[in-house]
Amino acid sequence: MRQYVPSERGYDLVRSGRADMMTCHDVAVAPLQLAKYPMYEGAYHVFFNKERIGEWKGGESLRDRSVVWRIGYYAEANFHVPIQAREVKTGSAALGMVLLGRADFYVDDLSFIDDSIRQNKIPFNPAEYGVEVAGYRTYHPVLLLSERGNKVRDLYDNGMEQLIREGRLKPIFEKWGFPYPRYSQE
Repeated sequence: MRQYVPSERGYDLVRSGRADMMTCHDVAVAPLQLAKYPMYEGAYHVFFNKERIGEWKGGESLRDRSVVWRIGYYAEANFHVPIQAREVKTGSAALGMVLLGRADFYVDDLSFIDDSIRQNKIPFNPAEYGVEVAGYRTYHPVLLLSERGNKVRDLYDNGMEQLIREGRLKPIFEKWGFPYPRYSQE
């Protein structure tokens, strides 16, 4: 059975053994673990006021700035410079914080930023704001570090290895228009 829940709820369900797997994230803290192979690899972006931030200089533009994201979606470790991190419940709330000048950047996957803009009720001039790539990461299934969790992880990893080896995984990514992760057999 599949259940859609916020990230923190997903972590709680896996930690308590009420779910076998959460999809997906780039870090796991004990008693959780990541599967070996990512389900997805992609860029994450930032939304910001161009006048307030100035010329985009890549990740360096984030240095010591306030960065907001949805609870459980990112961590300070995702950024290569020190930031002032804040978490909020929704992407719309994060976008609103930038629009109201209460945060410098809203970070998310581009599709979520676009959704937040569509749902937004605060008037703003889109020409005054920018969206740039802030970094890249892989998104792995998250499982409990337990006998059952290890069995599920092994089933997933072995299945992925077989699909990769037989060349059957790449066509699936192409069919759905997703970038193919840089898989390697280690």
